[in-house]
Amino acid sequence: MENLIIETAQRIHNKLWYKSGNVSKGTKLANQITREWQNELTSKFENDLMAEFKIADHRNEKIDLVDPKNKVAYELRVSPKNIHHEFYKDIFKVLVAKNCSGKAINKFIFIAPEEAIRKIEKQMSSDVIEIVSSLNLEIVLIAIT
Repeated sequence: MENLIIETAQRIHNKLWYKSGNVSKGTKLANQITREWQNELTSKFENDLMAEFKIADHRNEKIDLVDPKNKVAYELRVSPKNIHHEFYKDIFKVLVAKNCSGKAINKFIFIAPEEAIRKIEKQMSSDVIEIVSSLNLEIVLIAIT
């Protein structure tokens, strides 16, 4: 299922994404792509995947997609803008969910455009990934090409 989730993100992103130069339009497009990705997968695997997974009862933050059976959280970043902020924020969302939701999450897959993944890899992500792995959370970076 993991490969299908990633392939679906890649297909929908490649079909719909373009840099508009307009922040509002870009945000709407990113939301549309994420919703289409979530809807296609949750309709196909309705009992196995949860979209907009609330990280804790006392928090409004959500994870794009969670596979509770396999204990995997997925975040899709459509735009490469502010990628470092989004990546680190998502790590903390997954850690809070892992500790507060009652659902174990052992793997976090971060899907983003290739240029964004390269930026993350140039920063201190390897150090952060190593630290987080000591908390029994594997982090995987997937580049959309």
